[in-house]
Amino acid sequence: MNNYKKLWLKLFMLTMCTIAFMPACTDLEEEIFSEVTADNFFQTEEELIAALGEAYTAMYGFATGGYGATQ
Repeated sequence: MNNYKKLWLKLFMLTMCTIAFMPACTDLEEEIFSEVTADNFFQTEEELIAALGEAYTAMYGFATGGYGATQ
């Protein structure tokens, strides 16, 4: 009877390891939204202004004497 328990335990552990290490995802292609390519580069003037606005917003404190201004 003891041999059956050992055999069952080995079979159970082998099954659990097989299930744990089986690949779950096979399609790992992803669509990257943060890259700027020639296809999605600024197509209109509004897109260019929106992109530059973020850069100039960071410098807002220097012009107004607020946070980040040199003293």
